[in-house]
Amino acid sequence: MMAKLKAAGRANKVLLGLVMVTLVIALTLTSPWYIPWLVWTRGRTNYVSSSLTPYYAVDKFDTNYTVPKIIHQTWKDSNVPLKWQAARQSCIDLHPDYEYKLWTDASADAFIQGHYPDLATTYMKYPYVIQRADAIRYALLDHYGGFSNDFLVGAPGHPFLKKMVSSLPSHNWWLFSKYATVMFSTGPMFVTALATSFHNKNSLAVLPDDMYGKYVASPDPLFLHLHGSSWHGEDAKSALWFLHHPLVIASVVLGLLAALSVYLIMLRLRPPQRYSVSEAENPLNKIC
Repeated sequence: MMAKLKAAGRANKVLLGLVMVTLVIALTLTSPWYIPWLVWTRGRTNYVSSSLTPYYAVDKFDTNYTVPKIIHQTWKDSNVPLKWQAARQSCIDLHPDYEYKLWTDASADAFIQGHYPDLATTYMKYPYVIQRADAIRYALLDHYGGFSNDFLVGAPGHPFLKKMVSSLPSHNWWLFSKYATVMFSTGPMFVTALATSFHNKNSLAVLPDDMYGKYVASPDPLFLHLHGSSWHGEDAKSALWFLHHPLVIASVVLGLLAALSVYLIMLRLRPPQRYSVSEAENPLNKIC
């Protein structure tokens, strides 16, 4: 009986240990998502107003940097697909005094090799094309300044742009899936994480959701978004499905915890088993 109780106790410890290890792994893997969200303080962020000038959440917006009138677009070659051509032309027509630059894979590679040789090795070894598309935008804005895809705007030589470019090699992580790898190595979460720790937030400004118009319904957004989502794979579809079905996740987790709790309770409430030894099987009789 004592052996059975000891075995049950060991089983309880193993199960509890597995639960703790699972929680630690889950928190570790998801920490890049929620830590920037916890650190990011909306009250300490400048947001662009409807007049396209920052309204100040901090003491003073740093206006020592000027954004030049350059529109950068990236594509793999000079044959931009038909579905993007109207959008490109509308930007050109609405900004006749702006310079327009189309960067192909070949010209982008040459630019990185010529102006950012320290980044070239990381840039060329990225496993996904979208990572190079992200990285070239940061480098172009750091070098030339201007406006780039998805309304990323910057002045040449701005410290935050330099921080992004210099941080690319150290953030070249592989995170088990395409979606997470792209998001945290070159994509939006990479930018957000760096912005949360940037020392001079007075020189940064963010478009409010209603002006950006991609993730919330807005009566008067600045843009019409043509969704590409080139960093999305099957992993992203699964992640987005779970994101839009949080009750399913909660139900599964609660169900597993409930099943584990019932099992542990049953182990503790199980009556001890009694064993009888016949006179012939009694080892003491054999000794006598």
